[in-house]
Amino acid sequence: MKNKHMNKKQKEEWAKVRAKGRKRYILVNGILIMAGPFAILMFVSTQFIGLLRAYWFNTPYVLIDSTQDVLIEVIGGVSSGVIFGWLMGIMNWSAKESAYRQSEDD
Repeated sequence: MKNKHMNKKQKEEWAKVRAKGRKRYILVNGILIMAGPFAILMFVSTQFIGLLRAYWFNTPYVLIDSTQDVLIEVIGGVSSGVIFGWLMGIMNWSAKESAYRQSEDD
């Protein structure tokens, strides 16, 4: 995938963000911003799959069976959200850095 060049305003904004550092960008823009919605999406999708399974196999559907189930859902959602956010943060940082460098070369 070819990176697009940044215009002057985008370069100035990215220079401010990049001055704060890569780790902070990944933490804030990757993990904090992307992990929450991803964890919620994971919870909703697992509940939807549970509904489908109950419908297909004609079994009763239980949203929350026990405290242990809630804990498993929360831990699974948070851990998968953090991993997803971390990866997205790294990918976005790399793409923006590449576009920034290409814009500097021109």
